[in-house]
Amino acid sequence: MEINKDKSCTFIFNTPETIKTHLTRTLGFRSEELPTKYLGNQLALNPIRVSNWFQTIGKLKSRLEKWSFQSLNIAGRLVLLKSMLQAIPIYPLFVMAAPKGACVKNKEIFGKFLWGGPKQEKK
Repeated sequence: MEINKDKSCTFIFNTPETIKTHLTRTLGFRSEELPTKYLGNQLALNPIRVSNWFQTIGKLKSRLEKWSFQSLNIAGRLVLLKSMLQAIPIYPLFVMAAPKGACVKNKEIFGKFLWGGPKQEKK
């Protein structure tokens, strides 16, 4: 097996440019800077910012827009919440820690989905 040098790169921090250039040439990889994406997740110098979680929050919202509340009772929404919606932020959590603001926003989305439901008219 060999390393694919076209798909690989180095991230070197707090190092003079001459040493970065030497390491890059020696290793044979291209050098890149942050922010970048790794396996679909945003990597940044300051990972604990809510702005880094906008993509995940957007995925939650877009997934909710596709489902209709008319056919789901509270038990159905709870199963859907636990099986589908709570799984979306797990993968980004492997790469970076979530800030408190992103956790609050996710919890808010989950709560609105679970308890919001359709607006029923009073008879």
